Amino acid sequence: MNRFRCYLLSTLAVSITAGCAGATNNAVFSASRTLPQPDRIRPALTAAFSRLYVANSGNNTVTMYLHPVRKLKQTISDNIQWPVSVAVDSSGTTYVANCGGACNGNGSVAVIGKNGKKVRLITDDISRPESVAVDPQGNLYVASVGRLFTTHYNRSPSIAMYAPGSKSPAVRITSGVAQPSTVALDESENVYVANHGFVTEYAPQLGSVIRYINIRAPLAFAFDASGNLYVGNNGRNRSDVEAYAPGQTSPFETITEGVNQPYAMTMDPAGNLYVANTFGNNVTVYALGTTTPFATISQGVSQPRGIILDGDGNVYVANASANSVTEYAAGNFSLIQTITDGVNYPQWLAFGP
Repeated sequence: MNRFRCYLLSTLAVSITAGCAGATNNAVFSASRTLPQPDRIRPALTAAFSRLYVANSGNNTVTMYLHPVRKLKQTISDNIQWPVSVAVDSSGTTYVANCGGACNGNGSVAVIGKNGKKVRLITDDISRPESVAVDPQGNLYVASVGRLFTTHYNRSPSIAMYAPGSKSPAVRITSGVAQPSTVALDESENVYVANHGFVTEYAPQLGSVIRYINIRAPLAFAFDASGNLYVGNNGRNRSDVEAYAPGQTSPFETITEGVNQPYAMTMDPAGNLYVANTFGNNVTVYALGTTTPFATISQGVSQPRGIILDGDGNVYVANASANSVTEYAAGNFSLIQTITDGVNYPQWLAFGP
């Protein structure tokens, strides 16, 4: 199931509950937590958390908020059309995937400088981009869903890498690619692509294929410190999170409790896994090696599309149907603030310097 599919949800989330024995609502958990870092955009590239970027598909903008108050600082609208994914590199350059599955045409990737001005617009070999990522060298990775059944915009699904400053791909792969919805990099810079029905892992810079993992509807990725891969599976009749050891194609762990259409995930350095459940209108949190959530964040959460952690371990959630981004305190997950200024059907979150 690709991210461009709209979900009509109306459940109102009203509380924060703890899933561990003896805990009560809004309980403060005693377990220590090291400083978490956001996932799906390499943690090394997001070590600075001074700027929070929100992709708003409802008003065709990317909005930027400054830490720690998160006041609206900048609204980017030039060359932004139905943004579905955002990545930020170490220089503060922002990459925005435009259109995804909502495009009438092929879409584009807008490259925006730290000053909010357009650097370039990438359209070569782009076809309904669903996801973007950047590596430490500044290479850009784009997952394009493709468009095969129209006369004027006929392009195959692809995963492509663009060198810094380039508008044309240095590498473009179409063989073995099927409606890719997500691209991500692990700590070794291996590239992971969520396709319709399987996950492909490539060597750095889209080198040789390392492995294929058969999974019905992968969408979200997370990685732990041991290099294990966690995949959020959005199958129509089954939602779960499956964990794979490096190089393996069968899961060593499957999480089903509390999982309901996992749209985005992240993991902190302590190994706690955060799962944004679109149909559940909540975020479930799992300790490393467990399959039962020790916490469920639901206050203010409504159709969550993005989740990210800052350097203090605070949790940020993009709530599509509530037109908001909510922030929760590290440890007890109490609601700190609700950001609504400029937010309109948010699809993705990213931090940048």
